[in-house]
Amino acid sequence: MSSKKKKTVMPMSSAGLMSFYNADEPGVKLRPEAIMGLTIGFIVISVILLVLKPF
Repeated sequence: MSSKKKKTVMPMSSAGLMSFYNADEPGVKLRPEAIMGLTIGFIVISVILLVLKPF
């Protein structure tokens, strides 16, 4: 066995050109947990309204 460390080579995408954007654009910033909470809350309120006053 050789004492050389084996390097793992990751495949290149788009001919080796990769762009990562870290844009800090103005606007409302919400955490994903807040979005999920609002969504689940909206669903619960909708179900409660349907139970209390069916169409």
